[in-house]
Amino acid sequence: MAELEGRVALVTGASRGIGRAIAQRFAAEGASVVVCASRMGAHGDLEGTLEQTVASIEAAGGRAAAVACDLTDVAARANLVARASEPFGAIEVLVNNAARAEFNFPSQLTSQHRNDMYDLNVNVPVELLQQALPGMREKGAGWCLNISSRTAEQPEPPYPDSKIAAHVIGAYGATKAALNRYTEALAHELAEHDIFVNAM
Repeated sequence: MAELEGRVALVTGASRGIGRAIAQRFAAEGASVVVCASRMGAHGDLEGTLEQTVASIEAAGGRAAAVACDLTDVAARANLVARASEPFGAIEVLVNNAARAEFNFPSQLTSQHRNDMYDLNVNVPVELLQQALPGMREKGAGWCLNISSRTAEQPEPPYPDSKIAAHVIGAYGATKAALNRYTEALAHELAEHDIFVNAM
């Protein structure tokens, strides 16, 4: 039997990249997967849509559904897990992959930039887990994976040459460091209830 046979998973930021790959892998392991992004269709010049993610899963014999939700909108995200539970049942596996990055010198980022990043990168994962907890508790188990970043750890200077300088991505890394700390706290709190929270 596949590892996730009979499970229901929600993956945010699943139009492309890491989110799409996780959704495809979960479906290949037997999960029914609900994929989420800010819109159903294309996002500007970016490649990939929710429809394409669903189509790729179904073409491989898996089960998938799509739910569009602008996670930066507090009201819109307030019932996301409930909406995502409609196609296949209660969400047992939550993957918080959606994120926002502002690349600039930390001293030049506005409070709005910082707030926007923190909201999507930290508040949203915690809120979605809070929404999913009742269903996980009813099922007797649950799993949450928060996608973090190696930028959460400050590299030692001099910084290696890279596409994005380490100090320019520092504020984004700070939000991922906060996410890591929340993940650890939630993991300690919920493990005794067979709800397991991890960051990758």
